[in-house]
Amino acid sequence: METIAALELVVGFPKLAQVFPAAAGTLRIESDGRAIGFSLEAGTRVEAREAVANSELLHQPTAPFGFTNGHALGRDDDPWRQYTTWLDNGQLTPLSIHVPHSALTIGDDDRVTAITPTAIHVLDRTSRRIRSVSVPKPLDLHDPVKGGVGGELDRRPLYIEPGFVVFVRSPALLVAAWADIARALVFDRVQWAIETHLVAREPELTAPARRGRFDPLTIVTDTGTLRVSVGPEPVRVRDRLWPPCGWATVELANGSTTVAHRAPASHRVEDAPIEDGELFLAEPALFSWSAPSVEAATGFPGPTCEEALAYAHRVELIERRGAYGLLRDAYERLAKLWSPDLTVRSDAIDGWVMSALCHQDTLYEGTVYAVPALVAIAADPETPDRHALVKALVRIAIVALGENGVASPAVIDAFRSMLPVLLSIREASKALLGSWSLIVSAIGFADDEPRWFEAARERFGFRAYAAREDLFTEILEDNY
Repeated sequence: METIAALELVVGFPKLAQVFPAAAGTLRIESDGRAIGFSLEAGTRVEAREAVANSELLHQPTAPFGFTNGHALGRDDDPWRQYTTWLDNGQLTPLSIHVPHSALTIGDDDRVTAITPTAIHVLDRTSRRIRSVSVPKPLDLHDPVKGGVGGELDRRPLYIEPGFVVFVRSPALLVAAWADIARALVFDRVQWAIETHLVAREPELTAPARRGRFDPLTIVTDTGTLRVSVGPEPVRVRDRLWPPCGWATVELANGSTTVAHRAPASHRVEDAPIEDGELFLAEPALFSWSAPSVEAATGFPGPTCEEALAYAHRVELIERRGAYGLLRDAYERLAKLWSPDLTVRSDAIDGWVMSALCHQDTLYEGTVYAVPALVAIAADPETPDRHALVKALVRIAIVALGENGVASPAVIDAFRSMLPVLLSIREASKALLGSWSLIVSAIGFADDEPRWFEAARERFGFRAYAAREDLFTEILEDNY
């Protein structure tokens, strides 16, 4: 285990304060018309004039990374995810992590250390591996004093000569030596040893206090508002930090005092594992249906709900993303689609299929992987009230087709993989066959009406459309 010695510099500045790298191992903090300086080497506060702002940051003249999204990469599995890209054998390939623009980077064309507000990564293109360690969370002061903020991690890390990295967050700074950071990423575990240091502590500022107007537990002072849970009437508040967004002492009418906000611990130790993984994002797994019943050439029995659930496990549907993140409840939701309880089935269709998989006519990575399972469940004659699920699939298929050009090729591919099922439905009503035909039509129009599509039109109950635009009438009229 390697130890990273770090300082948590409590400066109590509001969110709008500016922090600058400065010369000779110092940093400069400016806020509310005031400026203070701090020497990282000496560990003491210095005059602001000695901490002259320096625009030099630790960076590469030409960053090796690119930033784009799923559409720009030609990937439809997760269109809203932002990707960081790097050349892999001449091909623009997404990385397994997103490196934000606010990252601090150093390295060469094949090995780069990227320091983000929340983590440190070593990216090695030669070995195609990435090693990462999380940065400890900021002090949890959550001071309710006016102007104070919680522990946001929203600032770009800074490099301070001759070798310090400063993680800028409110209401404190975390400082670590660059040499310690670089050495730690070689080990399997890291121990952060953090000491808290008050940078902007000044003589107490005593202010009169009165009860708040709306909340009897709120104490209002001349320098801010404190939320203090005390019984007797307060008299004075003594602010300990500049500006007044640190902990304070409240003097009560009976002469006693109470601490309004707990002071942070002077020292803490946190263990963090080094995570090792693949550098580049893996290609999406195959979603083609391969259940034995589908491959049968004669006597086609049709898939079953059990096969649909087995398929969902095989493609790890719970690891795919929908409208609200990972589809962690996908297996339970699929099982509810063949529940004998109408309320349970309706909730699975309206609350999951038409919400997590097709939210406001937007399709997702999880939609691609879920379609074969949904088609299989709808094709099983044992599924109660199949028509409701088929109508949901019709809407997904037409949205994927698009009015002008295929809107989601991956979803159309998922439906196309189920053509043997779609064209071999048994024990279905005329209305149900008509709805199935709309899904087949979406595939046929996407493939420019191939020969099999003309043959499919002759099937009983098939709804024939002269043009793909006619399909959208169904959606515009809210039929599906």
